Order: sequence, then structure tokens, then C-alpha cells
Amino acid sequence: MLDEVYRGVSRLLDTTNFIISLYNPDKNEVTFPINVTESVVDKQITVMPADQGLTGYIVRTHKPLLIKEDVARHLEKMGIPQVGEPARSWLGVPLMIAGDQVLGVMAIQSFTTARAYNEHDREMLTAIGSQASIALQNVRQFEQTQAALAEVEATHRRYLREQWEMYLSSEADRTTGYVDGPQGLALAQDQPPAPSALTVPIKLRGEPIGVLEFYNEDGSRRWAKTIKTWCRRWPTRLRWRWKTRACSKTRNPAPRASG
Repeated sequence: MLDEVYRGVSRLLDTTNFIISLYNPDKNEVTFPINVTESVVDKQITVMPADQGLTGYIVRTHKPLLIKEDVARHLEKMGIPQVGEPARSWLGVPLMIAGDQVLGVMAIQSFTTARAYNEHDREMLTAIGSQASIALQNVRQFEQTQAALAEVEATHRRYLREQWEMYLSSEADRTTGYVDGPQGLALAQDQPPAPSALTVPIKLRGEPIGVLEFYNEDGSRRWAKTIKTWCRRWPTRLRWRWKTRACSKTRNPAPRASG
């Protein structure tokens, strides 16, 4: 997004030397994600205290600053220590949002030309800065929302995993088998299983919670595509039944007899 701001300003003003700094009030420092400059000295500045230089002045005052010429003399007059290579012309505006909150500073400067900028340039850069501030705040809010959603998802997955483990720990047998006989499905009585003919994993929100396996006695049965599709749909139904059962057991544990 900041690259788009830089390209937009470049269409209207000379951005040979252009910076966007972002203010971090918790650390009381500014960083420079956009630092386009002819100065070798300025290129080495990536972070600095928020109370230094002309950038720090704008962060404190919340006001645009236009210095048409002799920037070094103005710095001395304002009692601001020089940071980086002194420019001959300097123009900077705050990046602000409603509530008088400063997000950063956007500035242009010239190391070769005095009176490179005027009041019209100041108004134009201020207007661009206002739009950039809104876009920057929207990006930050989107990132915060995404981070919050990811945290909620991780918490929910952890909760499901914990509830499932609690459910398993309360079950005497973790493997249940059924045999298809003359009377329909019947609970298997400790019969050794045949080699698995079809195995389908059961997952709950990406977490494996079991396996659904189908056997036949001699392993000769061929599974039609429709049967395989049906079998793969069953874990979806089973996992929600198990989830409901596991959660209900946790919230409403069955009473135990005492003697």
C-alpha cells in the first residue's frame, strides 16, 4: 500500500528524495518503510527515536512543516538537532486519523535546490497524506482482524482437541467394530479383523480423531466408486455426533454411583 502512495505522489511532485515514516508510540520510535534518497547517510537510517529531527517535530506538533531554504539554519533556530544529511528544501506532513492520532510522517526534500516547494505543494501533500492515513489505518485494522480470527480459530481447535481427549479418556474401549450378519449389523465379539479393504480418516477441523475402516473376510470384495464416496461422507456425520457427545459429557458429566 505504501508503494502505491509513493507512486501517486510521484505523479504530482518531485519524489527524488521521499520518505514515509511510521510512528510506534509504545516504543517511541519511527521506522522508515519507504526511504527513497540520493543521500548515502540517509539510506542508513532505518529507525530512530520519535523525538529527533524534523520527523519527530511533526510527530509532536501534528502539523505540516515547509522549509523553503537553508534547512540547517532553521533547525538551529528551532532547537532541533540535525539528523542525516542537511537538505536545502524540506516539506513534511503528518499521517493522521480521526481522534488526532499520528500514524507517521510523509516528507520530500531536495539536497540541491532551494525553494523547491511552496504552499501549494504543502496543501497537495497534506491532502495525499490524509487519504494515505485512511488507507493505512484500514490495512492495520484488517491485519488486526485477521490476527484475531486466527487466534480464535486456534483456541477453538485446541478446545476441540482437549474435549476429544477427555472423551476418549472416559471410554473403556476406543475401538468399536461391527459385523454384517443375517440379522444386520452386530457388535463384533473380539473377532480378529481381516486386512483393511477401505480406510477413511475422521477429522474434526483438520485434527485427526479416528479412522473408519471397512473389512471383508477374504479381501476379495471390490468396492464400487459409489460405495467409496458414501464411506468418505460418513466421517463428516460421525465427527459431529462425536463432537456433540464429547462436549455434552464434559458439560454435563454422568452421575457416578457411590457405595
